[in-house]
Amino acid sequence: MTIRTVFECRCCGECCHGKGGIYIHPRDAAGPARLLGLTVEAFIDEYTEPQYGLLSLKTDPEGYCLMLERRRGTCRIHEDKPRMCRDWPFFHGPLNDRDVYEEAKAACPGLVPEATWEEFVEYHRVHVGRRPPSDYFDIHQQEEPDSGD
Repeated sequence: MTIRTVFECRCCGECCHGKGGIYIHPRDAAGPARLLGLTVEAFIDEYTEPQYGLLSLKTDPEGYCLMLERRRGTCRIHEDKPRMCRDWPFFHGPLNDRDVYEEAKAACPGLVPEATWEEFVEYHRVHVGRRPPSDYFDIHQQEEPDSGD
């Protein structure tokens, strides 16, 4: 059985919008810092702020992540973006709740409008093949290797 694509990023920046919505663990800051030509400490000082015991990427006055180059629709740290950004749209909410998936589809033009929730879940199982992190707010969480189930 062929499973059609359910998500193709349109680089619209919708997932980059929302103050305090993009979290990064300090251990994951080295890559973005390198891409911007900064030390880890300088990256954290300039581009993050504490929120709920985590580091959140700062946003501009309109609520867009400072890493988003809005005119070009590109992320300045795309090559080494935070795990949370890499996981989108395969979060627990859309994967476990049809209504949350429908809300995500309404907000994200990259989610194929015709794709059903069942197709979305199956696509994730077959093509992504790993579970999204259980909680981005757990600052002590270690990324688990894929168990293959």
